[in-house]
Amino acid sequence: MIRSYARRGLRLWGAYEAQFGSVFPALSRLVEPVTVSVSQSTCHNIRYLHTPGWSAHRGLFTTSRLNTARVSPLFSGSRGSVKTYATYRYFEGARPFVSTDHRTLFKGVAVVGTIGGVFYVTHLEETPVSGRRRFMIVSEGLEERLGGYQYLQLLRQYRHSILPDNHPAVIRVRNVMKRLIQVSGLPDVNWEIHVVNDPREPPNAFVLPGGKVFVFSSILPICQDDDGLATVLSHETAHQIARHIGEKLSQMPFYLFGSLLLQLLLGSSMDFSSLVALLLEMPASRQMESEADYIGLLMMSKACFDPRKAVAFWGRMQRVESVQPMEFLSTHPSSSTRIQQITEWLPKAIQTRETSDCYTMTNNFMDAFGFMR
Repeated sequence: MIRSYARRGLRLWGAYEAQFGSVFPALSRLVEPVTVSVSQSTCHNIRYLHTPGWSAHRGLFTTSRLNTARVSPLFSGSRGSVKTYATYRYFEGARPFVSTDHRTLFKGVAVVGTIGGVFYVTHLEETPVSGRRRFMIVSEGLEERLGGYQYLQLLRQYRHSILPDNHPAVIRVRNVMKRLIQVSGLPDVNWEIHVVNDPREPPNAFVLPGGKVFVFSSILPICQDDDGLATVLSHETAHQIARHIGEKLSQMPFYLFGSLLLQLLLGSSMDFSSLVALLLEMPASRQMESEADYIGLLMMSKACFDPRKAVAFWGRMQRVESVQPMEFLSTHPSSSTRIQQITEWLPKAIQTRETSDCYTMTNNFMDAFGFMR
């Protein structure tokens, strides 16, 4: 059947190739017939559709009785007109990934979108302290399990570089963390604090889900004092208060769906994950980083550290950063953006410090601020 359609298509094209531009002027600008050879099991010298800018591939040039273009009775073998149009017939029994019926496609997208919208709305919650609405489907238990796996991996990776508990740097970090933990609202977490002395590692610090703290010794000179160190540790602890790891994991299906949707709608096999990351994932990550700056600034103020030292710390960090990528290409705000934001939040942070009990620090940080914006 494919062979008969192919022969008929060749006769159609040969008889009306000269008239093709007048009958289908728009299509003639897009379609360039070329001749190639395919396997004998299919047919020989079948004409392909070649669209400029796209490779000539996919299927056979055949005819169907669906279009409204009129052709001569000479060709159709009847007195009236015959409706024909060019379609693709896929090789080797292959079929399109999605239906070519746009109405069916859009109905499917509408149904999936409606179900997804209901699911999204029913899983919205407020972020502690900042009050930002966000989508969350990952449980705290899953976060802690994932954090536990990564913790064991890091212990193996840096087993020869972790400083002992009696080292002055470790004692200093633990004293700062003790004050932050008291106001974090997470006192029951099994906190583990490690300082990694590895000159190959850049200045960094992070807190894994479950209270696993890693501080690289290269960041300590940049911190200079306990207020600078509190700026770093309160920011990293704020990520755990806001459960940003779980939020990122919850957003991953949307990024994957967005990439697949672009492939389907544009009919391309290109990987759109980088575009989705640029337009969606990176801005969301920068928002979480700024939120952690805000929560951390209030938390260090509540723990009676000087919030004004946070501005000085990010100024030093900006000088240390030899190469700063453009902000929209980064998962983190630039140091200059952070300085500007923290400066705007300073009056509130200073007021928080003045109203705090800086001797006993018995008030719970999250209870004190609740969902204050």
